[in-house]
Amino acid sequence: MLSLLALAPIASASDESALRAEAAAHHQWHALIHSRAGVPQIRDPEFLLSAAAFSPRAELDASLARLKADPGAACRFPARATWLSQRGLLPAVSLHHCPEVVEFRQRAPIDRVDLVFASESITSPASMLGHIFLNISGNLAEGGRTEHAISFFTDAETWNYPKLLFDSLVIGKRGYFALAPFETAMRQYLVEEQRTVWLVPMRFTPAQTEVFGLHLLELKHTRLTYFFQDYNCATLVHFLLSLGDRPLPDYSQWMTPKDIVRQVTDADMAGASSVVMPSRVLARLISSDADVAGLADAVLNTRLDEWRPTADGQGYLQWSFAQSFNRLAREERRITADAAQRNEVALRPWAAGQFAGYAISPDPRFDPARAPQETQWLVEAGRRGGKAGVDVTFRPVSHELDDDNRSYVAETEMQLLTPTLRLEEGGRATVDRFVVYAMRSLQPHDALLGGFSARFDMRWDSQWSALAGRRAFFLVSGGAGRTWRLTPDLDFYALANVGAAARSSTSFMYGSFDAGAIVRAVWDTKLHVTVSRAYNEADSGRASTRASVALSHYVRRDLTLRLRAGAQRQDGRMERQASLGATWMY
Repeated sequence: MLSLLALAPIASASDESALRAEAAAHHQWHALIHSRAGVPQIRDPEFLLSAAAFSPRAELDASLARLKADPGAACRFPARATWLSQRGLLPAVSLHHCPEVVEFRQRAPIDRVDLVFASESITSPASMLGHIFLNISGNLAEGGRTEHAISFFTDAETWNYPKLLFDSLVIGKRGYFALAPFETAMRQYLVEEQRTVWLVPMRFTPAQTEVFGLHLLELKHTRLTYFFQDYNCATLVHFLLSLGDRPLPDYSQWMTPKDIVRQVTDADMAGASSVVMPSRVLARLISSDADVAGLADAVLNTRLDEWRPTADGQGYLQWSFAQSFNRLAREERRITADAAQRNEVALRPWAAGQFAGYAISPDPRFDPARAPQETQWLVEAGRRGGKAGVDVTFRPVSHELDDDNRSYVAETEMQLLTPTLRLEEGGRATVDRFVVYAMRSLQPHDALLGGFSARFDMRWDSQWSALAGRRAFFLVSGGAGRTWRLTPDLDFYALANVGAAARSSTSFMYGSFDAGAIVRAVWDTKLHVTVSRAYNEADSGRASTRASVALSHYVRRDLTLRLRAGAQRQDGRMERQASLGATWMY
């Protein structure tokens, strides 16, 4: 009898050990402690209880010890307490004694979670990849429904790009985890920044939704450090959505907002998505397919009551343009609120009448889930200046102008921490260039809707002169100009640029004027032709002329073949280059 009594607690301890091991390996536990590949992404000792010797199991043991020893610990870690209780490692947990939990449930009830993707913006480096956040919504006890945006971001409002990049890539920046009215967030992206917004409903069970909401409170009291390449808005949302019943695929070392949309799609956690376009974007897209001559004047002069649309698809597009342009004119204060209201009244009868069966569907190419991957390897073999060589470029995130940009509203480029290794004849290997940060946005200009193009570049790269040949410098340059969309598949752009260069004790200014054309051709190809006039490149004190052509063929979403050729001429001398390469994206 004694032996049987002695065996009982041993068996119980063995069962609990097995439960602990199973829980510590569970993807939801890794999401709760923000552990990726066994590495914690949050170092705050008030959040990470096993910081001295971290492992998922050590953190689970430390959490259980804290929750069992301190009754108030459940108010600091309500999600952990609830989840561990659901796994049978703690008794049923009541949180009614936690004032913050009670208040949160009253003010921000959750019965639905939506993933929200805001498209790219050229206003700051951190926005060029888009932004991802969450919308939580639920019914209030007193009636009605409430919606809140959950977002993670850092302060990126600066034009000091070198400091911003160093802080966000190397030492980390203070991260802000915010809950705000969803309407306020949507106004920021749709009105102030004119970014298209995709909403993707998540498939969460009530129990998962409960843990999800309580984990938001845990993060509210946690010091978060933002790293652009490691712990950004996409990373945090990845952990939050991994509290669902299946782990999200983690196929990208540098997680981007579009990766999250792909992840929930691949994991079959996403419902049917919807899209909300800002007034300028919608008006621009409609004006490319419909005759809107005179409609803008009718909106600006409040004469829509005199307008009669035709009862067909063209009339519906015109009516939609009038609606979106009316909103844009009000947002830009080109008309008063009263004038905008009168225009809305004039347009309202048509919605319930002849256009009741029409709707505008966004181009599926703009769906972030279908966009090409943003990590690339590029290998190009060719000749430059009479020397044969192979260039190997690793682009950890985003894309260049010659890539397939059909998932963007405009032609864009964004490169970050991109090295290129050049292997020349004889086995000589050098770092040919290193792009710290580069962006280009060729937003088509429209007389009614505006639009400008811009670029910024910071890199270690070479410049050529007729007398000295190629020499490498640290370069910082920027430019602005315009792009004209002559046809849906043909863009022409012009940019004026100025830059500064330095090497050892040498520094100088240089400038250029670039003109180019981009043709999105048949058979999934793109032709990009540029002509440039440059001044004082390589500190030469001379002007030079460049011309280049690039032909890209998009074999698959993850594979591109590219042919490039170009030449630069100065003082009667010329440097030519040509290459054939392939880009693999993953």
